[in-house]
Amino acid sequence: MSGGRGAIAVVVASAALLAGGCRRVGRAGEPVDVVYAASLTSAMERGIGPAFRASAGRGFRGVARGSTAGAHQIRDGVLQADAYVTADPGTLQGLGSSDPGWAIAFATGELALGYRKDGRFAPALDSASRGLVAWWRVLERPGFRFGRTDPALDPKGYRTLWLFRLAARRYEVPGLTDRLPGGERQLFPEDQLGARVETGQLDAGVFYLSEARAQGLAVVRLPPEVNLGDPACADLYRTMTYRAPDGSEFRGGTILYAATVPVGAPDSVAGDRFLRFLLSDRGRAELAARGYEPTASLLGDTTRAPGELARLVRSRSMGGDGTGMGAACGTDSAGAP
Repeated sequence: MSGGRGAIAVVVASAALLAGGCRRVGRAGEPVDVVYAASLTSAMERGIGPAFRASAGRGFRGVARGSTAGAHQIRDGVLQADAYVTADPGTLQGLGSSDPGWAIAFATGELALGYRKDGRFAPALDSASRGLVAWWRVLERPGFRFGRTDPALDPKGYRTLWLFRLAARRYEVPGLTDRLPGGERQLFPEDQLGARVETGQLDAGVFYLSEARAQGLAVVRLPPEVNLGDPACADLYRTMTYRAPDGSEFRGGTILYAATVPVGAPDSVAGDRFLRFLLSDRGRAELAARGYEPTASLLGDTTRAPGELARLVRSRSMGGDGTGMGAACGTDSAGAP
């Protein structure tokens, strides 16, 4: 618990350094400034950031935001960033004129339920994790306090809605999303949801699997048809859409973490170097050690990507690190009923 709060404190302190009114001119040796998806806080502050410092010989300053909110704050000049890291490539549209038109995909993920190991509903959730009871029925028990993030602010929020819509199809339970306990009272900032589950204020929430494990939570892994993490189910995931309050539309797909160097970045050289580090052996090892599945592909207009970075992505892809299709959707035996 104290480690998580420490990471959040680092993020809060770093925010002042990235404020739009304090624009800096990039110089060799300056720290790289990264605005990243809040679900990556532990990986960035405890793994990727320190490893980048050791490898590149320059500092790392990170600010955690819901990916949608982070993109909008870069677009509006509230934050300056050498690199932008998102939990969904779809949020790149939120960068506006700061969108360079390309990005790299560097890791995949899946959704899971996270809960405190000694929580009052832990025995029931333990049973769900072993496939002895339907996980969604546990959430409907009287008094169960369920948490999720705001779909208008981060991808995990709208992916949670998709998870329950897909579950309604799989289990043939119409309106399952509408029956969730708590309604709008379930919504919490992404960087607070884990702490609320850890402290018992909530009984469970939807997290990325690696995120939940990094926070020391027990997990219920979900079937591939609903967890948005299996490339074999990509066509099924793509049937999901979400329209944000500002009119932006997001379409479902396999969960991908992506990164880019925004147009007008104070130090684009530092941003490019950070992205190359994410694809390096050391960077991929740090991701794998924290439960992420490293991948490598170029997204968008690939001709705009820096040449050395594009060559690195191609070399990784030729090594078999893409998100290719595996077994048919739903044939994976992992996941609760």
